[in-house]
Amino acid sequence: MIAPTIQTKIEYPDSDGKPMGETDIHISQLIDLIFMLRAFFRADPSTYVAGNMLMYFVEGESAEVVAPDVLVVKGVKKYPRRSYKVWEEGKAPDVVFEITSKSTRREDLSSKRMLYEELGVQEYFLFDPLGEY
Repeated sequence: MIAPTIQTKIEYPDSDGKPMGETDIHISQLIDLIFMLRAFFRADPSTYVAGNMLMYFVEGESAEVVAPDVLVVKGVKKYPRRSYKVWEEGKAPDVVFEITSKSTRREDLSSKRMLYEELGVQEYFLFDPLGEY
């Protein structure tokens, strides 16, 4: 007799449980950029702009996650999401912005840059609002 396969539902949390550890300057830049991009694309129903949202990029692997500071995706419906799942949307973001700092610089320049490139992100911008490097 063959044992039945048990299907378990994969959980994709919409929070990593960590508080946002941003300076006033970093969070202001992030909010301003999201606001301006949403205003710029307000008439386009197929351009989605979000920020500091968990983005899952491997179906079935909830540990494969990143949280871009700001992301812009063209060609997907504009509606509020709890997280962004690349396989459900059919594509990775077209543009990613990271508001970088001395403490995030290495990750932003190495592992995140390589990941976004592998996912097909067309443009990747780093902004150092404090001019730390």
